Amino acid sequence: MLLKEMCGIKRKNAVLIFSIIIVFLCQVHFVVKSQKNSQKIPHYLEIVKVYKEIISIGPVEQFIVEPKYRKGLAEPDAFFIYQRTPFFLECQRTFYTEKMIEEKLSRYIALYESGLIAEESWQPAGKVVFPYILILSDTRYALDRPYPFRVFQAPSFLGFLRSLKQPQQSQSSYSDIKVAGARLKLRDQ
Repeated sequence: MLLKEMCGIKRKNAVLIFSIIIVFLCQVHFVVKSQKNSQKIPHYLEIVKVYKEIISIGPVEQFIVEPKYRKGLAEPDAFFIYQRTPFFLECQRTFYTEKMIEEKLSRYIALYESGLIAEESWQPAGKVVFPYILILSDTRYALDRPYPFRVFQAPSFLGFLRSLKQPQQSQSSYSDIKVAGARLKLRDQ
């Protein structure tokens, strides 16, 4: 009851949130114990902030903080399933160079090629799905290389959802203007 009152959450999310809080507290305790003034604490707080944003919009089937795979493979900040769609989350609130982002995405390619994702319990029967990569950052990175999976960038989860709902603009856009009862279409430049 206290968790519900403090966070304003529904009962069905309470168990999941409680699990995340326990994992979060254990990780923060470990970080604090091992390194004072660690950059990991604000990072974990950012992950919790993103989680709270996601559940305020809709239910989450799974949310796993820092799932671990083999050495040399991707190390996502979180894995989650939202509306039956799997995502790997990257919270980039500090500046990363293009090279650093490319290296990070190269590890996702290695994870993709490893086939480990096919063994995950959340996989649908008879089909292998690789999670979308969602990079939440105020910086937009130039990702020119083709990837065997979808990569999305947005400043927030809500911003990501809004970007999906916006119609794709054509190369040339036009302004509709009424002048003395006549309608003109002007090409925007």
